[in-house]
Amino acid sequence: MSRYIHLSGIVFVLVCFLLMGCLQEASSERIPVRYTVLVRDGNTGEALNNASVEMTDEKLITTSLSTNETGRVTFPSIESYVNQFIITMEDYEPSDTVDVVSVTDTSLNVILRTLNIALVPVGSSSVEKKIYSYTVNVMSSVDAEPIEGATVSVRSGSNFEKSAKTSSTGRAFLDSLPSNQNLFAITAAGYVSTDTVHTVLDTSDASEVLCALKVVLKPSVSE
Repeated sequence: MSRYIHLSGIVFVLVCFLLMGCLQEASSERIPVRYTVLVRDGNTGEALNNASVEMTDEKLITTSLSTNETGRVTFPSIESYVNQFIITMEDYEPSDTVDVVSVTDTSLNVILRTLNIALVPVGSSSVEKKIYSYTVNVMSSVDAEPIEGATVSVRSGSNFEKSAKTSSTGRAFLDSLPSNQNLFAITAAGYVSTDTVHTVLDTSDASEVLCALKVVLKPSVSE
C-alpha cells in the first residue's frame, strides 16, 4: 500500500508499508530482513544521488540514509516485517515502485528485499493510462551466466498477478501489466537474490512503457 504526501510545495514523500509476515509461518523467531533501496529518475532511468531514504520499523525506530552516486542505499538487517519507507528529493515527486523479494534462504537466514523507486521532476508526471511491459533478465553472480528455469512472478496493482519462467537465455517477459506499482518475486532453486537493476527502456509509445529488470542471484549457502 502506498500514499503520497506533499511537503512545503517542493518535497514529495513516498510511503510504502511492506507487510512481510506472509513470508514465513508464525514463529517466536523472526528471520531478519535486509533492504536495498534504489532511487532513479523515472524519465531518464539515471540514478539519483543524495536522495533521502528514511526507514521506520514496527517499533517506530527510524534510520535515515542518503543514496550514493549509483542511487543505492542498503540498510542493516532488521527483525521487522512492517516497515515504512519515505523517499524525498527536492523538486521531485514519486512515479512508481518496483519491489523485488527473493525467497527466504534458511542457510543464509535472511530475507533479501530490493525496492526500486522512480522519482520524476515535479509537474512532469502524466495521468494518462498506460500499460507496462517488463523484460526480466536473471543471471548468476558467479559467472554472469543466465539462469534458466527461474520463476518470475509479479503482482501489478492490487489484484493482477502474472508469472513466467526464464528461458535458456535467462530471460522472461511479462507484458500488459496494468499498474506502475509492481511487486516482483524471483525464485530459482539453489539461489538467493543479491542485486536488482531497473531500467525504463522506452516511454515514447503513448500507451505502453517498456522496462527492463536485471536480477543477479548467487548460490545459496549449503550446509
